[in-house]
Amino acid sequence: GRNAAGTRRRRFSSLLVVTEIALALVLTVVAGLLIKSTLRLLQVKLGFEPERLLTVQLELPASKYSSDEKDIAFHQQLLSRIATLPGVVGVGSVNWLPLQGGPGDLLRVEGQPPPSASEVPKCTTHVVSADYFRTMGIALRRGRYFTDHDAQSTPAVVVINSTLARKLFGHEEATGHRIFFEGGEPKPLEIVGVVDDERVGQLDEAPVSVVYRPYLQDPWTKLNLVVRTTDEPNSIVNAVRGEVQALDPNL
Repeated sequence: GRNAAGTRRRRFSSLLVVTEIALALVLTVVAGLLIKSTLRLLQVKLGFEPERLLTVQLELPASKYSSDEKDIAFHQQLLSRIATLPGVVGVGSVNWLPLQGGPGDLLRVEGQPPPSASEVPKCTTHVVSADYFRTMGIALRRGRYFTDHDAQSTPAVVVINSTLARKLFGHEEATGHRIFFEGGEPKPLEIVGVVDDERVGQLDEAPVSVVYRPYLQDPWTKLNLVVRTTDEPNSIVNAVRGEVQALDPNL
């Protein structure tokens, strides 16, 4: 009986050793894959410069900001005040921050035959201030950025990213063409610029098509400010908060 019990204990110990080795091997393989995936994601080109960048989210209550004029007035005053703070080298705004995605839209190009239902171009639409691209470090490839002259009293314009430019026009020049949003406003939107692909979706996915609209032509009550600083961004949080509350203590 003692010999049988000893044999069972040795077999059980051997089984434990084999199990531990197997588990250790699995964990090593999984850890290696995670490290490889992380390194691959870290090498993805973001299309913008994340260093020394502060982001601030604001939601303007519709009960108080009930018109485009009120939205625009608050927006312009706030950007102007923040731009003068010590340590700030750039400030802009966008309705959806990078990597947050955004609403999807269908579009068509003026002068091109209507595509089939399965071939209608799709894009993500972002509304940005005139200095958004410069503040984020998003490179201009063709045409121009937005300016404060792109307002509601001037022709409607858009900037598109490089991915959408290739899909719509191939090697042809994209600026000067006009597009329409399917089911949206009927007026044409002239492409005035093409910028680098800013990662608006997941890092492990291919860059998506993006259309940028100027805030002054399509104001939103949801604002994400982006503030570029010379020092640690957290050092100006209180100053930025102070400028917001100086304009509206309830925000």
